[in-house]
Amino acid sequence: MAEGRALELEPAEGTHLLEPSSAAPPARVGIVIKRVVGCTGMLAGAAALAAAVYSHTEATSVKMARSRFRRPFRLYEGELKMPDKALQYDGISDARPVDIKDNGAGVTSVFVLGDWGATLPWHNTFGAHGYDMKSQVQVANAIKIRAKWANPQYVLNVGDNFYVEGLEYSCNQPPSAIWGAPAYGMKGTDAFSSGWQQMYGPVANVPWLSVLGNHDYGGWMFTMGWDQAITYTWATSLPTSTGRWMTPAQYWSVKVKYPDFAVDYFFVDSNNHDAKAPDETPNHNICSRKHNLHVGATCGTIGPTSVEDCVQWFQALWSAQLKWISAGLAASTAEWQVVVTHFPPLAAWGVNDWKQLSYEYGIDLIVTGHKHWQEFNHFEGPLAPTGVIITGGGGGITSEAEPDRYGVDDQYGFVDLTLSREEIVVEMISHGGHIRATGCVTQRAPRQTYKTVVSGVSLCDGKPERGQPAQKPSPGSQWIRPDPTTPSPYYADAAGGGFAAAQAPAAP
Repeated sequence: MAEGRALELEPAEGTHLLEPSSAAPPARVGIVIKRVVGCTGMLAGAAALAAAVYSHTEATSVKMARSRFRRPFRLYEGELKMPDKALQYDGISDARPVDIKDNGAGVTSVFVLGDWGATLPWHNTFGAHGYDMKSQVQVANAIKIRAKWANPQYVLNVGDNFYVEGLEYSCNQPPSAIWGAPAYGMKGTDAFSSGWQQMYGPVANVPWLSVLGNHDYGGWMFTMGWDQAITYTWATSLPTSTGRWMTPAQYWSVKVKYPDFAVDYFFVDSNNHDAKAPDETPNHNICSRKHNLHVGATCGTIGPTSVEDCVQWFQALWSAQLKWISAGLAASTAEWQVVVTHFPPLAAWGVNDWKQLSYEYGIDLIVTGHKHWQEFNHFEGPLAPTGVIITGGGGGITSEAEPDRYGVDDQYGFVDLTLSREEIVVEMISHGGHIRATGCVTQRAPRQTYKTVVSGVSLCDGKPERGQPAQKPSPGSQWIRPDPTTPSPYYADAAGGGFAAAQAPAAP
């Protein structure tokens, strides 16, 4: 393993700079899950779910003190401080140095995850059944096992962080509500502690570069604590914070610099695609009149101000982002341009906008979620040769089809990206730790319509494009069937609560 180097995160020209705090992040502590709140469809099984979450945490669970913390928020030297409003830094480029360790061959691993925040009982109101009840735990364990040798340097998080209605705050509360002041309760920090930091263990100690999903706004509402998911970026001195949550705005960018190449990441809020007329499809509509009215139906001055204003507010957000990302892509000098957003570029979700942007500016890769499955397209589809990843299988309550208990399917999982100067290797990993698909993304120049061929040997040479055919859902069994794409033996515990490694996997 090569010695650690500083990974330089550099803002784009003309944007604000977030300077890192010199204070070391506090030690992680746990939260005791004490109650089940707001379960409208899953009282049965909630206790078992809470027990499963508790049993798979790596930190010692303790009661979090409700007294004052030593300093509530990161104080950036220079430009930025805790925002007065969640929209204050829309369009900025964030910058924080972190240590990077490559594998000695000039490549670095990055994990990608989406649609994952489903384990806390009060966040599960759909009454999920069977395997879906523990899907996030399974995916999280597969992530931690692979991380032992892949050593991911950061995580790209495509949103839907806390189901089903997001963080249990009102968007009318001040940014400091996430600090957990007694007047606002502790559910937000409970969600981050139990549902994120304890769930992903050491992987939560690397930066999570994130966007919001529709469920972060409230799913069928826009009035939940989506703004608190942004301001938690500054709550780095909370005992429940690792200081690695990075969502400084609804849309933002960052340049990640490596020794011989750079990546410009653009984080885009695409939730306008779930903002419909107030009386249309009330259970799949952020602007739903039915679900918003009982909570006041306003986010005050940050907007949306009302149910009637909601659609226009999200449309204006999308229009502003199209101008912003067009300018950013045009000015990019990095070798790679990667977009991270929640909704995939399908027909109903802005495919024409993404097709035009990809062609005009040469977007190399678009990372998305929302659809609760795992899929990678590079050689086909309307955006080709731009690569498109759908990684909505992080464990968010349900999947598009019934999953296989052994993980030989594409319903739940995550992605491991191996970054190098000429290629990005995409490996789709299932909830059983199996490699389900592999492909290599190469750089796309503006207006290029063909796939670039790398000089020399490709990192994908010798790797199978597809894993085993997906299995039909299997009956319960303690042992996972062998799969040649799995680097070491795995087993399911007797209670069926999650996978564990029989030994630390060796790098394949």
